Amino acid sequence: MTETVMPKELVDALRPEFVAPLVGYLVSEGCKESGGLFELGAGLYTKLRWERTKGVVFKLDNSFTPAAIKAKIDEISSYANPTHPQNLTDVNWLEFLEGPFFFFATLYRLY
Repeated sequence: MTETVMPKELVDALRPEFVAPLVGYLVSEGCKESGGLFELGAGLYTKLRWERTKGVVFKLDNSFTPAAIKAKIDEISSYANPTHPQNLTDVNWLEFLEGPFFFFATLYRLY
């Protein structure tokens, strides 16, 4: 599929056998890496890190629509003050419940 949009030399450099050396290292006994995220292709090998944006909390009612996401996508995507989680569970959900969102959501349910 990529052969129609990339030069042959680049397609040739994306073969699976050029991924195998990294995989071989990662499964070796001497490897100190664990839980890393690597990006590679055509001879370039890089390590990525996870960053999480501050994000946006939405009220989960009829106002939660694609238009609501569109209105906040810049804020959702902003890495101005990122956190650096070590895994997917590094989220303080109680922080959201203790903030202004929880207060207004609670008032909404009471009335």
